[in-house]
Amino acid sequence: MRENRRDKNMSGENELLGNLEKLHTTELDVERIIRNLSLDVEDVAEWCREQVSSARADISRKGKNWYVSVG
Repeated sequence: MRENRRDKNMSGENELLGNLEKLHTTELDVERIIRNLSLDVEDVAEWCREQVSSARADISRKGKNWYVSVG
């Protein structure tokens, strides 16, 4: 059973990674992300794509929401 969960998680990661080009946000969310993460970047969506595609990224999904920890 544990193997099935891992396979399911890996296919979910592949789903997210396969759709990174679709990642987008609103101007209001850009401001919120910059403030909450103390970022100094021009393109927040590109910064997020880089973080998600990092080899250090730990990706999980709960319902419709994706969670990525890089560390």
